[in-house]
Amino acid sequence: MVLHNSYQQERHLIHAHLQSLTHSLAIDIGQLPLGVASLNQQAGLTHIQHWQRSHGLTFDLSVLDHQGQPVVSTLLPANTLGFSETAPYLNATLNSLKSQCVPELVGYPNGHDYICAKKLRGTPHVLVLSLTSQQILEHWLQHRWWIVSLALLTLLLLLALHLLISVRYHKSQLTQGHLVTQVEKQESEFRRLLRNLPGLIYRMDARNKKVIYMSPGSLPLVGYHPEQFIEQKVSPMDLIEEDDKERLYQQIRLAHQSLKPFELVYRVRTLHGELKWVIDRGNCYLDSDGEYYVEGVILDITERELVRQQIEYLAIQDPLTELYNRYKFNDELVSAVDETKRHNEHFAMLFIDLDRFKNINDSLGHQLGDRLLREVSDRLRKIMKQKHFLGRMGGDEFVVLMRHLNSKDDARDLAREINRVLRIPFNIESYELRISCSIGIALCPDDSNESHILWRYADTAMYQVKKHGGNGYQFFTSEMSDQVQYRLKIEHSFIPALKQKQFELYYQPQVDIITGELKGAEALIRWQHPELGFVSPAEFIPVAEETGFIHDLGKWILREALSQLAEWQKVLPTISVAVNISARQITDEFPKLLESMMAEYQITKNTLELEITESLLMENIDYVQPLLNDVRNKDVGFAIDDFGTGYSSLSYLRYLPINKLKIDRAFVKNLEHNQDDIAMVRAIISMGKNLGISVLAEGIENTAQLNILKEQGCDAYQGYLFSRPIEKNAFYKRYIVPDSDKVTHLNR
Repeated sequence: MVLHNSYQQERHLIHAHLQSLTHSLAIDIGQLPLGVASLNQQAGLTHIQHWQRSHGLTFDLSVLDHQGQPVVSTLLPANTLGFSETAPYLNATLNSLKSQCVPELVGYPNGHDYICAKKLRGTPHVLVLSLTSQQILEHWLQHRWWIVSLALLTLLLLLALHLLISVRYHKSQLTQGHLVTQVEKQESEFRRLLRNLPGLIYRMDARNKKVIYMSPGSLPLVGYHPEQFIEQKVSPMDLIEEDDKERLYQQIRLAHQSLKPFELVYRVRTLHGELKWVIDRGNCYLDSDGEYYVEGVILDITERELVRQQIEYLAIQDPLTELYNRYKFNDELVSAVDETKRHNEHFAMLFIDLDRFKNINDSLGHQLGDRLLREVSDRLRKIMKQKHFLGRMGGDEFVVLMRHLNSKDDARDLAREINRVLRIPFNIESYELRISCSIGIALCPDDSNESHILWRYADTAMYQVKKHGGNGYQFFTSEMSDQVQYRLKIEHSFIPALKQKQFELYYQPQVDIITGELKGAEALIRWQHPELGFVSPAEFIPVAEETGFIHDLGKWILREALSQLAEWQKVLPTISVAVNISARQITDEFPKLLESMMAEYQITKNTLELEITESLLMENIDYVQPLLNDVRNKDVGFAIDDFGTGYSSLSYLRYLPINKLKIDRAFVKNLEHNQDDIAMVRAIISMGKNLGISVLAEGIENTAQLNILKEQGCDAYQGYLFSRPIEKNAFYKRYIVPDSDKVTHLNR
């Protein structure tokens, strides 16, 4: 009856709505650019679909001319229906009736319960909207689904009630034996029906929370039989977790007042102590006696809830160490900054980076490296003792948030303790691993009261420790702030500098140490910044490597040097050029890039030399070695720059395609005064000779240094003694043009 009344009410509402809609659409059609003709175009269907969506109703639309023929119609087959008998009847009806709705229309297809028509102003056409019973039913189901759901639930309860009444009725009509059989059969069917329902169904008094009915689903869900609830041996409220009870009571009170359905997720404790998550979908209603009841369905959603919790856990936790991750730490940092602004409290942020962890990862494998990270995390946890917020940023980086800081000394003491604890050897498998860490400290609000700036300051302070060998801590200082700003200025100027041609290559001659003849030149990049002035390569190259700009800059340097070399080789075919490259430039694409550039500029074989520092080379030797071999096979030479300052050893020199060693200027500047430097230079030259590798010394500034290098058998040199780095035109005029007077020989 409820469904029928609701459906009938919906039909009346739609009937009234159809009249209003007909009037509205008649106006809309009149406002179309081509009027009715717009509906004959491809866009006509788009207009009709738009009207249906905007009014939330699927209807049929026809426009008839004065003879009853359809100009346009959504009825199928489209625009082929004939309504010749309709025209006089429709016109007479519209003229005589105030209402626009026509109960039936001659010639109109059967099955349309409501038909509304309206003349289109200024035209002989008539707009006809119609609805079928199917369309009305679909609209009702779409907008009144909750009535259907409630009706089905009510129907289920009525079915149960009907079965009970039927049982009792048959008890009075049948013999006792037959009656028992029928009762058992119907009760069995009823129980089977309820057992097959997921979860449990309940009904209880809203006033005293007394259970009136409970389905058998209570046993698998919470471990109690329905009778235990009905007989009040167990109260369902006692099973609900304390933290969730008040929310449930509040929902019941709201449902009591509004008589609207409710939905709530909460936790229950089963008979065996298991904690389950359930969803309670219920409703409160008032019966004919004025009593309020709550009834609904409770479903087990424990598995779904655990999956949700796991997703939330992974969103804020580091799965390897089970510490908070970067995102959670950042939230906590922002919260701490806000609290500092409100209550003028102080805190410290410590940025921890393990020293030389990459060496352990590369030499012993990532699995052992992961175990070391877990051990480090455990030690850090013990130091924090729940007092401070600890997180892992990723890799070998950790962060600590010290809230309620009393003084700077508190942060200093914690940093010292971290350094001390992490220096204790780690025994993992059969290895005794020794590590240390670098710690940068930023204070709030002393250094900044912005979270992203504190991040940068702590990171900057940590790198200051790294520069001095690690194994220590450093507070951020204002001087570092100037360095940070300077570094940011450099970083943000890279792309404009490349576009505006602020970079320039200078060339320093490389000469034979015996004859003094020109062998080649080293291309050295220079940057004249419009605001910062001259920026040293030692300042901007590391920034370029960290930001990835080194790839674009490296391509520009290579192309510029090769272009200049090609011009010089037109005059002096034997001249060569050495170009510094970063190990980060050596990727899988690098050999092909280099080959295409050399082919483009038609460079003579073995006249291009690439210089790379040994420290950067050794960071990823296994990856770089085959790529270096590929490049060497393209008749390109390799030189180890700053040799002797890093990982000098015979082992890697035997396997890498190296054809030149460059003795670092650190061994040359005091050569005439330091016997140790002479011994080191002698060893490097001897190593090169034995391996068939030529040796070049950098930074030669006086003849005393030059003579010592001659005595030790060095092959070539470069430095201020011969020439400073000069720009390309000056180099060309001094060394390339075919004029013997302009080719300098030191010992002529």
